[in-house]
Amino acid sequence: MLRRNMQTSLQPLLTEFRAACVELGLKLPASAPQIDRQVTQILDSRRRLAKLHRQIQRHLIRELPPQLRQQLHTLLHTTRDLLHLADSFVFLAEEYPLDPEGSIACLGRLNLRKVNVLDQMQRSLPLAIDASAIRS
Repeated sequence: MLRRNMQTSLQPLLTEFRAACVELGLKLPASAPQIDRQVTQILDSRRRLAKLHRQIQRHLIRELPPQLRQQLHTLLHTTRDLLHLADSFVFLAEEYPLDPEGSIACLGRLNLRKVNVLDQMQRSLPLAIDASAIRS
């Protein structure tokens, strides 16, 4: 029963998290207009993650059961990592016209980092989120 209540408590946060993660990514090679659209999407995802980050911090201030507090800490750290990744995707998009080959090589590492962050979260919150649905 406690686990079910925790899942219900986290569900709105996890739903927003999933929606923000789906848009977090960059596909190269791309034309300048395509890159502009992707950067707009990344920045929107970043705003959503930043809002989520603030909401999680507010939840942590409240009196919460230790297990729920730990899950929120995990989500908080994952969100912070994804905010950094969002910044890296934007920087990479800006760099692409100057160094297409280097940017594509860096993109592979960033995508791997995103997968690792989401996999780590999946291990910490096994029932909370299906990371495979938001990896790419």
